[in-house]
Amino acid sequence: MIGPVVAATLPLMRAHAQSLMTDACTIERLTSSWDEALQKTVTTWATVHAAVPCHVEEPATSSRSLLTDEAMTLEAPLVKVAHDVAGVKPDDRVTIAGRDPMWVTRAAQDDPSHPVELLILCRWAK
Repeated sequence: MIGPVVAATLPLMRAHAQSLMTDACTIERLTSSWDEALQKTVTTWATVHAAVPCHVEEPATSSRSLLTDEAMTLEAPLVKVAHDVAGVKPDDRVTIAGRDPMWVTRAAQDDPSHPVELLILCRWAK
């Protein structure tokens, strides 16, 4: 009985989640190929997804950051993208305009318990 209600509501939930994704992410993967002219292997970043709507979970403001006037950044940022973005793997690079790049540590695309959006756990590139 609840199945049809969830099935009918799911598109609305996905549309609402995407409306909150105000940034655009580029997801890239390190690839290497043989360069005949240089006679060596060359590594480059190949685009997996370009201009994907996304949202980065920001850390909550803490009293410590308010008292010390210190900028706090989330240690393991969570990037949310549309549910149908596929093929994100660990060690891919996520770049958002105006921010430092992040490395993917885990993409929950194989987790069917979150059918509204893909949650990508990242770490900041050093």
